[in-house]
Amino acid sequence: MRSPAFAAAIANSGSCANRIPFVEQTVARGQAGLCYDVDEPGSFARAVEALTADRPGVERLRRNALGFAQSEYSWERYEDVLLALVEPR
Repeated sequence: MRSPAFAAAIANSGSCANRIPFVEQTVARGQAGLCYDVDEPGSFARAVEALTADRPGVERLRRNALGFAQSEYSWERYEDVLLALVEPR
């Protein structure tokens, strides 16, 4: 399953991601977007408003997201692990 945050990173755009542990940690580690609380009314709207009000910040998030996706989720990084899953032993 592909996450929207990962898809946004590959598409070279920052994202608004749901504040669940793995997603929030990944977005924060890559400095690639803003997180919102799905249970808090208005949280998503505030995150989107923050993005629309800060064009230089959005550009920074875009660069961070793409760089993070390319370095953390590249073929080179996971080649051995992925090939081990499909190659006969």
